[in-house]
Amino acid sequence: MRRSWHFSALSLVGFACLGAITLGVKLHWFSSLIPSAVNSSAEDLKGVAMTARLESTRAAVEKELREIQTVKDKQVAIENDQKGIKVMLMESIYPQHSMTIDATKDHECRRLKTSAVDILVKSETLTKIDAGYRLTMVVGNPSAIKLVGMVVQLEWGKPYPGEESPQAIAQWLANLKKRDVTSTDIFAAGKWTRIDLDLTPADESDLHSVSLRFEPMSFGME
Repeated sequence: MRRSWHFSALSLVGFACLGAITLGVKLHWFSSLIPSAVNSSAEDLKGVAMTARLESTRAAVEKELREIQTVKDKQVAIENDQKGIKVMLMESIYPQHSMTIDATKDHECRRLKTSAVDILVKSETLTKIDAGYRLTMVVGNPSAIKLVGMVVQLEWGKPYPGEESPQAIAQWLANLKKRDVTSTDIFAAGKWTRIDLDLTPADESDLHSVSLRFEPMSFGME
């Protein structure tokens, strides 16, 4: 009876020790996981913060680049306007013998030289006709003498492509269409006179570069 009690006591002690050991192992394993989870969360937060900073920096750089491009575009527009003003001033001070216009939209008044007097010329209307277009111009005679008859030398075709090689320029010149138009009208002193110029053959793409040169046939006093 005494041996049985001793055996039971030893069994209880053994089970108690085994339970304590098992619990200690589990607690050690659980405690070892806590720092790892904390470190992982911290690393994730650092990564999110870094990504947010990079995105913010990229957005700021892109905004600055857009602002710089906007300023450059405005500078180019101002420079083009200044060039246009200079050209207009030069043409008004030093009139040319010929003019080149975009017949589809150019209606500015130009001052041209002739062998007799300076005249004012501008495009008025553009009308589709058989095999081409009719360009109606108005010619102003600011002088005190009348001009009798007018010869208009015309050239039209595709706009100059901008190439500088002699072959490209020669090819472009060879493709231009040319004709002279003679008017017997009297271009009275101090008045505007209309003159019709037929561009044939021509399609719409030929109208963006039309060159004109005016020369009176004769002149005399009113």
